[in-house]
Amino acid sequence: MAAIHGRNGKLYVDVQATPTNDGTVTSIPFLADYSLDQSADRVETTSFGDTTKTYVAGLKDASGSLSGFYNDASNDIYTVGDGVARDFYLYIDDTDATTRSPISTGKGYWYGAATFDVSTSGGVGDAVKLTINWSASESITKL
Repeated sequence: MAAIHGRNGKLYVDVQATPTNDGTVTSIPFLADYSLDQSADRVETTSFGDTTKTYVAGLKDASGSLSGFYNDASNDIYTVGDGVARDFYLYIDDTDATTRSPISTGKGYWYGAATFDVSTSGGVGDAVKLTINWSASESITKL
């Protein structure tokens, strides 16, 4: 088991005006950071006489964010911010086909469908930046 550097991560999203959700995805360039949170609701089930609190897991949730720099060669990133669920793949290492493989043979990835929000910021003395926030619209799977 080895530590993995984050510099080769990559986000692919269905950027078609009308998403087909058939796995057709396009690389989103100039991203520099990502985070992903997978959690589940916890419902307390403590009863009379219990010596400690008890819980059961409820519904799973997944969300995340990415940030990077504006690319004036494409408006693809703004297409995905329309509130429509879109297929995506978030690779830990997009160097080649081997690293894109599931964790059993490669470095792994997450996939599923999500809705995306995109914001842009910039200023004097700073590059124009993008922030992408997403929320699952179906189960997000880690392979």
